[in-house]
This record gives sequence, C-alpha cells and structure tokens, in this order.
Amino acid sequence: MKVTCSTPHFLFVNSQKAEWTHSNRSHSRGSAPQLAAMRLLLAPLLLIALTDAFSLNASTKLIDGLFDHYNPRASPYVSRLQNAADSGLIVALNLSRAIIANVNERDETISVLINVNYKWRDPRLVWKPSEHDGITVISMRSDAIWVPDVNPCESTYVYNVLKEVIPSVLIHHDGSVSLDVYKMANYIC
Repeated sequence: MKVTCSTPHFLFVNSQKAEWTHSNRSHSRGSAPQLAAMRLLLAPLLLIALTDAFSLNASTKLIDGLFDHYNPRASPYVSRLQNAADSGLIVALNLSRAIIANVNERDETISVLINVNYKWRDPRLVWKPSEHDGITVISMRSDAIWVPDVNPCESTYVYNVLKEVIPSVLIHHDGSVSLDVYKMANYIC
C-alpha cells in the first residue's frame, strides 16, 4: 500500500512495510519488527502530546469562560445590601519586606522599598475544578483583573519599582486572588 503526501515526513505503517511517496519517488523503510518497535516508542510520546493538548484546551476554556463578561475596571463590590450581609470586600495586606533605600537628611525624607502581598476575593472568578480538568489555580497578568488601589499612608509619593513588568496574580478556584507588588514609597521624617 502506498500513500502520497506533500511532505517526506509522513509515514504509513502496514503489516509488511512502510512506504512513503514524495516528488513522484517511492521509498521503502524498515521491516515489520523495526516498525513495531517504532510504534512502541512513539505511542507514549503521542499520549503525552495529547494529554498536554487536552490540559491546554481545558485551561483555555476555563479562562475564556471566566473572562467572557468580566470587566477589570469594575470592582467586585456588588451592592450595599449584599456587601452589608457579606461584610463587604476585604483586602488583606501583608508587608513582607521593607528596605530603606535612601535617607535625605537635608530634605528630611526617607525612601523605602516595600514588598506588599495583596489578598482578596473576587466572586466573579469562581469555578468548579471538577468541570475544568481539576484545575484549581491559574496565573494571569494583573492588568486582566480588578486590582485594589491601595497605597501606604502618609507617603509623599509611591511608584511601582518594576514599571515595565506587569506582575502576575494567582487566582484560586474559590475566587481568592493574591498579588505581590514591589513599590518605592517616600516619607517625610
């Protein structure tokens, strides 16, 4: 049996031998035992490739479903009545690192490099892992979702240290979101 294809990489396997045709030339490759060994070696690779493709497809479907009608400019704060019952939107802040970067005695200012970990819950970002191939956490760019605008108090100005880099957020299936941000804050002493 012969198979014609557009590239010389196509291999058709039957019980006797493998043949491929390219540019009107017919070639035979290998014997039946060699082809059987090749099939045994290629089967696990094909299984891995299909599993990766399925996982990618599941995460793509999950992200598409979550962000179908999602507006990152809108707060997860729903309404006064619902938030009064749910005690509102809670944003937890954890100052994990503070490093004095500069002390200016003449101006009586101090610059501090801070690493802040934000945690909050966005009910619009909830999914069931059982419906999405067991995916429990996804990582997204922080500009794709609503992020609380929180700055250190009593600072004269605050700016993000890594301006060109958009930080990533971790989104858990229960809607909890975490974000690490590095900021430089200036204070008057």
